[in-house]
Amino acid sequence: MNTIAKKSVNAGKFLSNDQVSSLLTTYKQDRWVDNSEKIGKEDSLTASVSIEELETLIERIKLHGGDGVRFHFASYPEDYTPVPEFAGRQTVVLIGTRKNNEGANKEIYMSEGKEARILAYGDMPLCPPFCGSGFFKKGAVLIDRGDKGMVVA
Repeated sequence: MNTIAKKSVNAGKFLSNDQVSSLLTTYKQDRWVDNSEKIGKEDSLTASVSIEELETLIERIKLHGGDGVRFHFASYPEDYTPVPEFAGRQTVVLIGTRKNNEGANKEIYMSEGKEARILAYGDMPLCPPFCGSGFFKKGAVLIDRGDKGMVVA
């Protein structure tokens, strides 16, 4: 019996230092300042997750027949009480996906009793508000907000 291995098509690529710097600077200047102004505090710039957490998520996705992860940009509601510091800030939600017969990536739902629950991961530590020590970090950008002053992001 012959076995044909499926080969994944890479949807992304590894980036150079210059590409990363350009993307992050553009985001900070074009989106982050406006987002922060809109919510009345510095919006989050990063969400962190450990390798172990990613491996656990990937294992669970595979266990439920999945073959991908979709990253969704999201925002916490203003009245978010589990971690009040997250309220109003943007975040990322990781959702397990499975390619269907037409080639579309569909969300994975797991059966839990009578209900189906989406296979999703979130509530990762955000920066801000929970940033490491040190004011100036590698990758910091000084943004001129005109008559609203300067901000380091």
